[in-house]
Amino acid sequence: MITKPFSQKLHDACDPIARRSVMRWLKQVHCLDSIPNPNKYKVDLVAFKDLIPHSYVEVEMRLWREHWHYCPYPSIHVPLRKEKLFLNDLPTYMCVVNQYLKWAYWINVMEIITSPIIEVPNRAVNQGEFFYDVPTDKWRLFELDEPW
Repeated sequence: MITKPFSQKLHDACDPIARRSVMRWLKQVHCLDSIPNPNKYKVDLVAFKDLIPHSYVEVEMRLWREHWHYCPYPSIHVPLRKEKLFLNDLPTYMCVVNQYLKWAYWINVMEIITSPIIEVPNRAVNQGEFFYDVPTDKWRLFELDEPW
């Protein structure tokens, strides 16, 4: 299996702001405190309820199309390489944030790992990279700054 090479520059530009947005939403909407996972090789966030670990959240930022707030495709592709982040001792979710930090998609990773796996040629890897093909209607779309 071929995977996209890690880019520290891309990570630094996208991950911290997407994580902060999701952490704020978890607090405002779900009354969950969260922190970046101290183990940088594991899932992105650890969420807490009453100081007890509650769940994990993997966060990604996506550019769907310029000026598009929603995913315009019938499915959202999740890299198969992320599978190692989904098998945890607590419920685990994935949150895909749009590039404007306004809207996001939310899903329990159990929905992801039961989805078909397909090869998807892309800008970073033109062949040999595999993704979970998760129907967009399985995800919950929400506003990151929705009022509580």
